[in-house]
Amino acid sequence: MREGAAATVFAWGAAVDVACAAAEQSGHDAAVYELGGLAPLDVEELVAAAAKTGKLVIAHAGGLSFGPGAELAAIFAERAILHLDAPIVRVAGREGPLARADEMSGLPSVAALVDAIHQVVTY
Repeated sequence: MREGAAATVFAWGAAVDVACAAAEQSGHDAAVYELGGLAPLDVEELVAAAAKTGKLVIAHAGGLSFGPGAELAAIFAERAILHLDAPIVRVAGREGPLARADEMSGLPSVAALVDAIHQVVTY
C-alpha cells in the first residue's frame, strides 16, 4: 500500500485505511503492507518485508488477545528475529464483544498507530 524505509506496518481489513493515515501522519517513512486474506500467508515474503526495516507494527481490528496479530508476531519472532531492531508492537481496537453502535471502537486509532510507529522508529 505504501513504501517506506523506517518502519513496516502490517494491517488487514478495516485497519488498512487507519494504518495508511497513521503512516502519513507519523512523520516517519513507514511502509504499509495489506495482508488481504490471512490465509494462506506467504511467510517468506512477509519475513523479507519485515527485514527491510527491522521495525514492525501489526495493526488490526478487534482485541489483542488470541488473534491473528499474535500469530503474526510469533512468526516474526521465530523467522525474522535476527533482522529486528526493535520489539514488535501490536495495535488493535477494543476487546469485544461490541454492540453495533460501538463497532468503530473495535478499530485501532490513528493516534495509537502513530505512537506505535514512533515507538519502533526511535527504539
